[in-house]
Amino acid sequence: ELPLLFYVLTVLAWITKQADLLFVVLAWVFVVLRLLHAYIHVTSNNVGRRFAAFAASVIVLAIMWAIFIVRILLP
Repeated sequence: ELPLLFYVLTVLAWITKQADLLFVVLAWVFVVLRLLHAYIHVTSNNVGRRFAAFAASVIVLAIMWAIFIVRILLP
């Protein structure tokens, strides 16, 4: 589940002091995309638009994980 992966990543980034401005901006983009996904689901439930919001949030979260992993493995 995406929220669980997001929560784990944010806690790990905070503990390891890797949460810089880029990380915070990407985290907020992820949250806004998830809110957009929920809004589309509750209102029109247009599957194409809802999937686009979901896919965008997956991509943002994957980028966040990739940045975190690179920063941890390559100090």
